Amino acid sequence: MSEERLLSTRGRGRRVYKILAFLVTAVVTVLVILESLASLGLLSVLIDALSMILLENVYTVPFILSVPVIVILLYFVSKKWVKSKKKLYDEAIKGHRNAERLLSIARNIQELDDARAEFSKALKLFEKSAQPKFLFDQPYKIKMRALSHKGLYSAEAKKGNNEGKKTQLDVALNLLEETAMMYERKKDDARNAAQCYRLIGQLYIQEKNTIEAERYFLKALQLFQRDSQYWETASCYKEIARISEDLEKKEVNLLKAAEEYETDGNLWESAITYKHLGHIFRNNNQLDKAIDNLKKAAERFLEDVYFWEGGETFFAIGEIYKNQNKPSEAREYFLKAAECFEIAGYEREKQKAIREVAHKN
Repeated sequence: MSEERLLSTRGRGRRVYKILAFLVTAVVTVLVILESLASLGLLSVLIDALSMILLENVYTVPFILSVPVIVILLYFVSKKWVKSKKKLYDEAIKGHRNAERLLSIARNIQELDDARAEFSKALKLFEKSAQPKFLFDQPYKIKMRALSHKGLYSAEAKKGNNEGKKTQLDVALNLLEETAMMYERKKDDARNAAQCYRLIGQLYIQEKNTIEAERYFLKALQLFQRDSQYWETASCYKEIARISEDLEKKEVNLLKAAEEYETDGNLWESAITYKHLGHIFRNNNQLDKAIDNLKKAAERFLEDVYFWEGGETFFAIGEIYKNQNKPSEAREYFLKAAECFEIAGYEREKQKAIREVAHKN
């Protein structure tokens, strides 16, 4: 037997198995109900009532006999219907991803229009897959419609169409808010709700509305914390730090982000966050804090076996000490940098660090 015929036979076998399982379940359910009625002394009453109905109405017998047939037909029709909706949704997902790709590489109006057309096509398919809404509309489908409107918003923004941009933004925000509330009403769905609030915050960043952006990032953060999603919690802290103009507030949020990454076991992200904070302090001439955070970053890079990044961070510390006219400390950290570069196999960077070690101020 060929492979295709074998797969087809197996498929038919699975379908027959599902039908038999459905019928067996129905029969067992009826037997359980009859047994319960018998234990309550109601079975004889039910039989008498059915006898009277059958005697009085000759059409009742064919109707009763047709019920199993109707149930089986409804089973197959509903199964086909569900399958057709899934096919529409899968097509919509494919179209949406293609639209995102087109938008990411768009360089002119025509290419933006192509991306826009793909988003619109995907949106229509998402809407069809959710009809009728009382049966097929789910939070994840509403979220995907919101993301399609978000894509259309980005396309209109790149085209400079402010009116179209505002229209798409409003729809995207409303749908994301609706989805978030639906997820919040469900149990154990805090993470999905938080993701929606985070998307809203990101949209407000694009609109340069940092007040609303922070409000939604905080809502997302609280839900991520409640669901013990440490990486996502850290990402929200970083988003808040990014839009904060106050250096102290930026420091507080970045330190919290680094701690959350570490709790999640992600030393790389923790190190990157400390390094970023170190460079912020360096640029603001707060050199003691810069050194402290860069040292924390270097420690975590080495613990996570990222020697090139550790060497680069040690080198930055050496440069700060050098500029502070502290040659002894500078040489110590240039030497550490050289050792890391050697382990990582970066000869040019190693020689650069060694030249700094040999340099006399």
